[in-house]
Amino acid sequence: MKNKIIILLFLTFFPFFISAYSKDDILTLVSTPKLCDAETENVYNQYFQTYAKIIALKDINETLANKIYAKLSAALKIVEINKICRLDELEQLNPEVKTELYDLLLEGSKLIFKAPSLQNKKTNITINSDATIDIYEDNKLVEKVSLKGPKFTYVGYETWFVILKYFLPFSLIIVLIFIILKKKNNNFWTILISVLLILNVSYFLLGSKLYDFYSLIKTMNIKASNAVDEIEVVDRKIQKKPNYSSKYATLEIDDLAIKLPVYYGDSKQILSEGIGHTQTSSLPGEGKTIIYSGHNYDVFLAELRNIKKDMLINVETSYGRFEYQVVKIEVLKENEYSKLTSYDKETLILYTCYPFDKIIHSDSRLVVYANLIEGVWDDD
Repeated sequence: MKNKIIILLFLTFFPFFISAYSKDDILTLVSTPKLCDAETENVYNQYFQTYAKIIALKDINETLANKIYAKLSAALKIVEINKICRLDELEQLNPEVKTELYDLLLEGSKLIFKAPSLQNKKTNITINSDATIDIYEDNKLVEKVSLKGPKFTYVGYETWFVILKYFLPFSLIIVLIFIILKKKNNNFWTILISVLLILNVSYFLLGSKLYDFYSLIKTMNIKASNAVDEIEVVDRKIQKKPNYSSKYATLEIDDLAIKLPVYYGDSKQILSEGIGHTQTSSLPGEGKTIIYSGHNYDVFLAELRNIKKDMLINVETSYGRFEYQVVKIEVLKENEYSKLTSYDKETLILYTCYPFDKIIHSDSRLVVYANLIEGVWDDD
């Protein structure tokens, strides 16, 4: 009887023995996916490269390793079955399948974060409520990865400024109704109405200009820590990308008198200082698609309203200068990210909110496509 119980227990737990994974197995899984050819823009590479960095910093036991391996291998299986290599392929997924993929990636992240960090590592990793991952080194944010589906960043006026458009006339109406109903007519209410009237008129006549002045003041104080970031390049191959939020280039459109700094990442803070580089896109010189975004008011990309086909766009990076020529201009909705046109050659995509000069929270984006016509590397 005792032997039978031992045999039964062995058979019950046998699957756990044969499917036991270690931290090294997970690193192998996420570091060597070969589901797309080398020339393809690989949408999941950033996720798994980040996972590899995080896992290397964690003390992961066998039990946790099994759970993590199951989640990440299931995510890779979805990628493999559906042959997802490009952003447009990801967006064309069945909504249920896409949700399952994102859930697996997010659940895998949460499991990884449960493991204690290795000692003597000055790296902190956090997962945010908006499904983004932040990686800090020496208290400096060096990388940010989103597990959400891609869409255009909002690059119009800040929320507080848009709210003012509705708050000011609403408050004036409320005060007038109160005066009429309560029959109040003294100096205090007269002064309040006068102030509200002046604010309303000023906002609608001068609002955008005042906001441009406010934005100019903000951009004049760019931190020294945002100096040009050193990017490792060997034989025209980029080996190390810039740290998150670091300035690595300057965008110039001479025909429109536009000259702005370019930062790696597209957070709200970055966009308040210059042009943001979407991290899921490539860097200039990599032969693929580069996606830049910027606000649509005067101190940033307001002049983009006058962009025309064949105009030249120059990007001066810390490792070379790249010149692009505009080939197409279109207007897309914020959720039409998957409609971005793909070209056979390196393409710079630059976008901002549309229409211009209207103080609204717009869901439309002006999108400019420019193909590379010349690249000069510093080591040439």
